[in-house]
Amino acid sequence: MVATPKKQPKKQRAGASATASLLATIAVSLSAGLIVCISAVKADEPIMIGGALCLTGIQAPLDAPGLRGAELAVKAINEKGGVLGRPLKFVNLDGKSDPVTVGTNAAQLVSQGAKAIVAPCDFDFGGPANREAQKGGIVGVSTCASSPLHGSVTLGDKQFTLSMWNTTMGAAAAEFALGKGWKNAYVVTDTFIDYTTSLSDFFTRHFKAKGGHIIFEDKHTQGAQDFSAQLARLQRSQEKPDVLFISSYARPRHHHSDHSPGRHQNADHRRRFLRRLEPVRRPGRKVRQRCLFRYP
Repeated sequence: MVATPKKQPKKQRAGASATASLLATIAVSLSAGLIVCISAVKADEPIMIGGALCLTGIQAPLDAPGLRGAELAVKAINEKGGVLGRPLKFVNLDGKSDPVTVGTNAAQLVSQGAKAIVAPCDFDFGGPANREAQKGGIVGVSTCASSPLHGSVTLGDKQFTLSMWNTTMGAAAAEFALGKGWKNAYVVTDTFIDYTTSLSDFFTRHFKAKGGHIIFEDKHTQGAQDFSAQLARLQRSQEKPDVLFISSYARPRHHHSDHSPGRHQNADHRRRFLRRLEPVRRPGRKVRQRCLFRYP
């Protein structure tokens, strides 16, 4: 858990690096599969790896680093001679943060001869790409989907993710809180996607299992600007939280038009919520000074 720096966030840099490693691994796998049929194709014919990563919309901040990592890996592999003498070609079709578009793009890439699919960094947005890869009998890998649903049981035996699951991340957040002595938690869950719902679910499970106490569990709708109901419950309660666990999904600043009332809401809503918690803080202990963010 780290505050997001002005430079490219660590997770984005790690995402690009992990995707580069992924492409290298795929290249090795392809070499094993192609060695039996190399004579049937031209030596200079590119091996296509397809991508359905989102470059526009809410998913873009997570997928763009993965795209850069893939492009870097292809460049590095090709500079070393490619795979069995054949160059790699990475073709990405913008999923536009729309699951239907993501699935359609992946199906198109499979039909065009892609040997593997790189899927968006989320189960809800990226799952359709993995399903199309599975239908085509090829490997599909998400750059960082962390929902426990993103795996072979749900998507098929050739589908994977580079990320740890929320089972681990939720438990790690609970361990961190308890390690700080924060035994009473208030949990707010954005119901937008499975990433946000399952993350708080596994935080809550582990927090309780280790002796922590959940004061409230509230729901939040992506884009909502009214936190008065949640604040009222906290203000009426005799118990005050040591820690707030807010599982939400940030919208990029460019997702809304300049005239949209939802513009800049991702960070602004969280800051507004924390500022308004001042009346319920414990004496001498400012809630917002202990606020830690995990990207996104």
